[in-house]
Amino acid sequence: TTSSAGAAAAAALRDSATAACPEVEKAKAEALTKLMKLRDMEPKEARMKEFRALLRQWHPDKNPSRVEVATAVFQFLQKGKLLMEADLAAAST
Repeated sequence: TTSSAGAAAAAALRDSATAACPEVEKAKAEALTKLMKLRDMEPKEARMKEFRALLRQWHPDKNPSRVEVATAVFQFLQKGKLLMEADLAAAST
């Protein structure tokens, strides 16, 4: 099912954050929460616009005082895009 596939992917993303420092873990958890809310957003164009805004928010160039955290979260979100695309593909079949 779509929700179980999404939950499994979200758990995998969450597990990838466990080896990081507490600040990175907290930032990734915050980003994951926002990412999960985006999954249900319609239409697709609005969802992708909000996703790009979230990426910009965490881009390392936009966070010069927290480059390490921003880089980790930005890479995490890029993996999260695959989660959203997988959900879309499963929903359309």
